[in-house]
Amino acid sequence: MSAAATESARKLTGGRGLPRLGPAAPVASQHPAEPVRLAGLPPARTVEMAERLLSRGVPVEIDVGGSPTLRRALGSTGAGSVVLRPAATSPIETVVTRIRDVVVAGATLLLVAPLLGGLALLVKRSSPGPALFSTRVVGRGGRVFVWRKLRTMRVGRPADDAARRERYRAFLEGRAPQAGSGVGAKIVDTARITPLGRVLRRHSLDELPQLWNVLVGDMTLVGPRPCLTYEYELQAPWQRLRYRVKPGLTGPWQAYGRSQLSFDEMALLDYCYGRTKTPWTDLRILLRTVRVLVTGEGGY
Repeated sequence: MSAAATESARKLTGGRGLPRLGPAAPVASQHPAEPVRLAGLPPARTVEMAERLLSRGVPVEIDVGGSPTLRRALGSTGAGSVVLRPAATSPIETVVTRIRDVVVAGATLLLVAPLLGGLALLVKRSSPGPALFSTRVVGRGGRVFVWRKLRTMRVGRPADDAARRERYRAFLEGRAPQAGSGVGAKIVDTARITPLGRVLRRHSLDELPQLWNVLVGDMTLVGPRPCLTYEYELQAPWQRLRYRVKPGLTGPWQAYGRSQLSFDEMALLDYCYGRTKTPWTDLRILLRTVRVLVTGEGGY
């Protein structure tokens, strides 16, 4: 890269810790369509610098070669990188995606209605409490809505909100263990999960009621998973950027990462997905999700 191009990129990123830049030149060069390469940075810094460049119309190439899971999930090139471009989803793509969601979610709800009813009955008989668990979650742009899941945990005392917030804060800061193998993206009171609940969670059958959220437009088939309201409040601004797109019934983390990625890696994955999503990447994620549901790969 020329000295002029490097200086232009340095100005765009605030002149702090400029990462390794590839042969691309940013806006001030003769080839503005070529991406600036970001490599060797933690997820937070990667996203922050990518946002600065993308906001100026400069495409960004992010090096994810060090993480095989991220490479598979993002469909990266042989060089282990993924290119993010400033262009937003077109209105036509938005309409097509909504039609797809209504048709697929509606048809699937009709097909799985007997299964859903049977599972709800089993949940009721397996332990005292309601068949469905309802809670408020955050989706696109910080919008709050209610979703429902098949109950997988024993009913206990009302949660201590202050304790939950502190536990989640410790989790984000790396001071608390995470679910699954120890590198997952959730905090779960595993002692309260019922035997039936373990099966439902492993194969994500507890999330079937969320097809209704897709049908009414709260969610889409593929996108970042919603989070609880207090989790959204405690996350860093760069981690919340993944919610610039509508949350999904499944997403790249569910299809490829699950308990194999740290929270920061999951946030980076969802962020990159939001900047690269196409109908084809959604199809790839949906097909991969079917495999994960059948095998229970990466579940807990």
